[in-house]
Amino acid sequence: MSVESPGSRAKKGKLIGLNPFGAKLRLRPKQPAPPEGATLQLRFAPSRGEPPLTIKGLVWRTDTDGQAIVFINLSTSDFLHLKTLVKAPSHAPA
Repeated sequence: MSVESPGSRAKKGKLIGLNPFGAKLRLRPKQPAPPEGATLQLRFAPSRGEPPLTIKGLVWRTDTDGQAIVFINLSTSDFLHLKTLVKAPSHAPA
């Protein structure tokens, strides 16, 4: 997955949690984490070979294991798609 914040280059990270309302991510070591309150563009591809999703989010908090992101301006179709992904037993985002 990749993360972009305004005025910075895309950063690589790992999606460690996902639900229709937000996600938890961990950036690669030595990459500065966006501050709490920062807006981001998250891009990740579901494991089923679907095209990548691009979702806008807000850094809600920073924990020892990663950052909690709340999705903002999420369309109904993206919300329903995420809901389907979370229910899928073999979900493993790239």
